[in-house]
Amino acid sequence: MSTFLLLKSLFFKSCAADGKNEVEAFRRARAVTKKAKKPLIVHHTFSSIPHEGPDGALGGLRSGDIYTHSLHGFPSSLIQVSRDGAAGGGGAGGDGDGAAAAGEGYPKQQYTVRQAAREARDRGVLFDVGHGAGSFSWKVAEICANENFFPDTISTDLHIESCGSPCYDLCIAASKMLHVGMSLLDVIAAMTSTPAHAIGWDDRIGSLTNGCYADVTILREDEFAVPQPVEDCQGQLRMMKKRLRAVAVFKNGFSYPVMNTTLTFPNYCQTEGALERWKQLIVRDEEPPNFSDVLSQVPNSSSSNGEITKVDSDKMRPSKRAKT
Repeated sequence: MSTFLLLKSLFFKSCAADGKNEVEAFRRARAVTKKAKKPLIVHHTFSSIPHEGPDGALGGLRSGDIYTHSLHGFPSSLIQVSRDGAAGGGGAGGDGDGAAAAGEGYPKQQYTVRQAAREARDRGVLFDVGHGAGSFSWKVAEICANENFFPDTISTDLHIESCGSPCYDLCIAASKMLHVGMSLLDVIAAMTSTPAHAIGWDDRIGSLTNGCYADVTILREDEFAVPQPVEDCQGQLRMMKKRLRAVAVFKNGFSYPVMNTTLTFPNYCQTEGALERWKQLIVRDEEPPNFSDVLSQVPNSSSSNGEITKVDSDKMRPSKRAKT
């Protein structure tokens, strides 16, 4: 008999009669997972569901539930946006037209992690990166880092629109968290032991423990010869000095070839539509993304540490399937 480890619930008001059915769908998803005694993972971006309250996207979550795509800057961001110290309103969006950049006639914007997010974490709710093509914002990650509100788990949401850029792979997603100040030990735990525990499989994966499967990735921290402008999902750039890369991978004791292809930062495909994506954010840099200025000033050196590396799997393969 097959069993599911968790249930994911995706909330977009455009998919739910402009939000009319979202709360009811959320209520039913919580009822199912409560009865099944499984965690609920919530995707909450362009949603009309508020964060607070017993039916809120954060207030309604229980211990063990997961709030994914937690570092986006769209209207349902976990960052509270206010002006001149006043609390923002406007439902899930935080402060109505919060995307408007502060300027003449506008008080300076204030950003803070929502109290509902802190209360959810205190209850045992987990926060996941879920980078993808739209759900990682440098600005949001930095605000969370400044308040010591780092994600519990780091995931890629890797698919056709995110694998070439802006996520690239799990190592780059993890490197971004290192860049904003998350410790290396916490980054490793967020990719191994914590997600294993979240799905109830920490008795078999996620750690180098007796009886667990020998799933091992050996990482190396490389320093760029020249800091590289690395993009988020809306083309906002930060100058990264280091990156993690895999040098060996074992699955259940068997080694597999590792291909670290050359990466060029930022990926030129991000230039198309970057400004329009940036305009949708309520939490964003004061200046819009500008690839041409950065690329004209920074020599690309990513290839110096991004050359294709092949691991000889025959030499590294153990004689039989192993457990640690």
